[in-house]
Amino acid sequence: MARPLSTCLLFAALALVLSATDGARAQPAASPPQMQSDAELTSVCFVNADLGWAVGDRGAIWHTADSGRTWQLQRSPATCRLETVQFLDAENGWAVGGWTHPYTHQTSGIVLRTRDGGKNWQAIPDLTLPALKVARFFDYKRGWAAGDGSSLYPSGVFRTEDGGRTWIPIAKGRTLGWTAADFRNGDRYERGGVVAGRGGEVAIASMVELKPARTNNLGTRYLRRLVLAGESGGWLVGDGALALTTRDG
Repeated sequence: MARPLSTCLLFAALALVLSATDGARAQPAASPPQMQSDAELTSVCFVNADLGWAVGDRGAIWHTADSGRTWQLQRSPATCRLETVQFLDAENGWAVGGWTHPYTHQTSGIVLRTRDGGKNWQAIPDLTLPALKVARFFDYKRGWAAGDGSSLYPSGVFRTEDGGRTWIPIAKGRTLGWTAADFRNGDRYERGGVVAGRGGEVAIASMVELKPARTNNLGTRYLRRLVLAGESGGWLVGDGALALTTRDG
């Protein structure tokens, strides 16, 4: 017996919703190898004079064992843009990034982990993070990350205490998206760090909240890089020849 038209329409609408939900979680389609080989690079990390890694667009991960004279692509489970790579030693490393969904402009984040120098990279499963721009790890368990805000995580700043398997968001604060960040290391891990964003915003990140810095409105200039130095020093650079320094944290 034929189903009523209303029932058919209901099933069609349901299938469309389920398909959209699956698509919302999916990474971009994989690029051909020749396009990955020519992808823009965003971050590089060396652990000694010889060993280094670089990551970039289309999930590209490059590795050198001869001080950068030659580079080889490593197999990557990511097809999206990777923004930061960090290794603690010759074996243990992370790479983070994310992608933007069409139509909704929502973003999804990805965290990759390797324990064998990049011979094998695994994407940490079941993450609901927005796209990440910066990550910094201080040992095999503790680290910070910053990136886009979302309805679920409006602050856009996270910390992990299990090597990136789970992430704890800063509860108080909101952002349109952080583009630069740095965090205190070692025994100062719990002091957090400083983040800077797309709209010229700068904030101090603690374990529980974001507080606007006194220098908090730098116009619409894109803020590119932030580095903390020592107990209270730091540098912040961005478009329009912007170069700032701080001596009070």
